Amino acid sequence: MMSLPLSKTIHRCLALVALLAGTWSLSSCSSGSRALETVMESKEGSLGDWKNLYKDGEPLLQAITRDTALLLSPGEGLVVASREIDGDALQVAIGYEKPVGRLRTTHGAAVPITRDGYFLTALHCLEGPRAALIVVDVGDGEPRAIKPEWRVVWKSRDKRELDLALIHAPVRLGTSFSLVGARGLEQGSRVAVAGWSSFFSGQPMGANAAGRIVGVSPDFGQAPGPRWQVLSHDVPLHPGDSGGPLIDRGGRLVGINGAMRFSRFAAIFSPSSMQSLDYLGEAVAPDPDWIHSLIRADRKARKSRR
Repeated sequence: MMSLPLSKTIHRCLALVALLAGTWSLSSCSSGSRALETVMESKEGSLGDWKNLYKDGEPLLQAITRDTALLLSPGEGLVVASREIDGDALQVAIGYEKPVGRLRTTHGAAVPITRDGYFLTALHCLEGPRAALIVVDVGDGEPRAIKPEWRVVWKSRDKRELDLALIHAPVRLGTSFSLVGARGLEQGSRVAVAGWSSFFSGQPMGANAAGRIVGVSPDFGQAPGPRWQVLSHDVPLHPGDSGGPLIDRGGRLVGINGAMRFSRFAAIFSPSSMQSLDYLGEAVAPDPDWIHSLIRADRKARKSRR
């Protein structure tokens, strides 16, 4: 399969498209800018041997970054263009049709869990002006970045209880994430993330970070309704990572990132350690059987409407 290092090419295009990216607040995050900077500074150093992992012959971190879709709000008037470079990369340019002045934009991520366009994201990523979903589509055999229309299949009634939504777009994807939820995870399990914190304040920051599971909650909910667990982890998150994937060492999707919390502040922040911040990242681990039951029901409903 063709390698498409999407994140790298988007980073190079930032200087070309005059996109004014604003801050994206992960839910329950009220830590202050210096605390956020401290978390961001620890991203690159957290990766360690994750850089040496491969999946299907491709660097794992590159693959999950490329496959993570971008949610950018407001989506109205947004233009997306792409072109192949040297046969092994896709350069993507994103901008607005008209000058936007000091428009405040927000951004998050969405995670494809099927090749026919079903995505998981954090519910709070869908709040406010309707966001544009930007994905790499291979519907005609040639990869290209597009901005498809999307709709909500299911969403939580209260993001404070469950920060999760399932959306669908009529696209054909080359790859998708395998949703496994919290199965097999325990305290100390190694995990990593991908997201769009590179768009935060227009700065080319890291898309990936890694760490360990700190805690796994009991099961919430019951059949046939929503069922999920909450994963606490120490992976450095940053605005723009909301709705993005938390993966295990095999590249499987264990959760959707939605919040970061600081329970205490120290007088001096140490970029080499976040212990002084009492930092925790938080992800929702939906039950795979429940999610796929929603997808099956939606596919059946779509087929009946044709």
